[in-house]
Amino acid sequence: MYAKRKKISICDIPITSMINFNGRSYFGTADGKIIYELKQKLVSHKGHDSLIRSFSHDGQYTLYSGSDDFSIKAWDTHGEIKLIQTFGILNNNKSYHRNICVIDSGQALVSTRGQFDNYQIRVWSLQDQFENIGCLEGHSSFIRAMVVIGK
Repeated sequence: MYAKRKKISICDIPITSMINFNGRSYFGTADGKIIYELKQKLVSHKGHDSLIRSFSHDGQYTLYSGSDDFSIKAWDTHGEIKLIQTFGILNNNKSYHRNICVIDSGQALVSTRGQFDNYQIRVWSLQDQFENIGCLEGHSSFIRAMVVIGK
């Protein structure tokens, strides 16, 4: 028999993604907010202009969020989160970031994108320019999940 779980309300907007990173939970919402706990209070921060689909981190203090607003954002998580960089937007290619994963010991990030990017995996440098450095092709439908094994 299972114990009855207590329902906890975090916000009125649907939670669309979540990650636990450095002992803190971050929640992405359908309206683009990032919600997290700081000094025993829930903090709501406007992160994106649209739904946040995924989070990843570098193992240090940088959190990444991918959104339906076609962008990926890098956040400094020391204390209150602060925007470091917005990237992931390609000219003439409007497609959201379904999944993101930091790879190569924090040197790069991969993102899966929607149908308007031909179901590709994009590779982004996390050094200086945060530019698109590669594209992996071959899927004929949505890439629904992605996991990094190893470093």
